[in-house]
Amino acid sequence: MDVRRLEIPAELAAVLRLAQDHKHAQSNQVTEVSLPEVKAKATFSLPPDISNFPFSTFVRTHFQDVSFPALGQPLQEPLTQLRPEHRQNALQLNKLVRRNE
Repeated sequence: MDVRRLEIPAELAAVLRLAQDHKHAQSNQVTEVSLPEVKAKATFSLPPDISNFPFSTFVRTHFQDVSFPALGQPLQEPLTQLRPEHRQNALQLNKLVRRNE
């Protein structure tokens, strides 16, 4: 069945015709412009009292060691403090997640 041949209400046909006419009228009024150039700030620095912030306290409390393995290398030890029976599961989960990167 060709849906283009189905009957539509007269009001809808009028709205579609009006929209089509409006589209043709607007087609010549679009002008391409280049994107504005945005200058990025390259001065990033940490505050001198960074160790006093709550996240630093969280990291010291919940993480064993704040050093991470080399980029692309799997973890040798879990990052967080875990009971011995959960350590191997944490490492296996890390490998599973990294496989999907």
